[in-house]
Amino acid sequence: FCRSRPLMLHPRPGLVIDWHNLGYTMFDLSDYHPIRFLARIYERMMAPRADAHLCVTAAMKRWLIQNFGLGDHEEKMSVLRDRPPEFFRPTRPMEQHRLMKKLELQFRTADNGLMTRMGVCKDDANRTLFTEISGGKARLRRDRPALVVSSTSWTPDEDFSILLDACVRIDTGIRDRGDVAAAFPHVVVIV
Repeated sequence: FCRSRPLMLHPRPGLVIDWHNLGYTMFDLSDYHPIRFLARIYERMMAPRADAHLCVTAAMKRWLIQNFGLGDHEEKMSVLRDRPPEFFRPTRPMEQHRLMKKLELQFRTADNGLMTRMGVCKDDANRTLFTEISGGKARLRRDRPALVVSSTSWTPDEDFSILLDACVRIDTGIRDRGDVAAAFPHVVVIV
């Protein structure tokens, strides 16, 4: 927002804020650090001046109304959920097999014996943790582990401790069941 007299004679371009994250939360600093504090104030100050707001969730919209004072601007706020384009589709078993073979080295680096227990040998081109080829056709293994893939960003506003704590609790719960534990699938988590 400019205070220059000649520039004020011309209409300013519209300001639309696309709220995917709160910018101030992206700083890996304490809540009381001056940079984070100033970034929050700046965002809070600029939000009511915007001509429109795009939010990726209804929860984000509610949060902005409650915490950034946008109650009077609700009609200028729209929720546009992130959705994958139509060309994203489930992968075919052979595509999955090829991908898992490419990722096998990374799996082996992080492996704690799961690949050996599941019969995946280093030089076996027909078997991965998740797929196998039989009769020239790829298929998903019936005994494949569950695969959990987390988002790629790890910022203070995305609390990964929830995911990590859940993994520990699931593991503890399964171990506490003794003989029944063998019936539970293995879980592979990719962060």
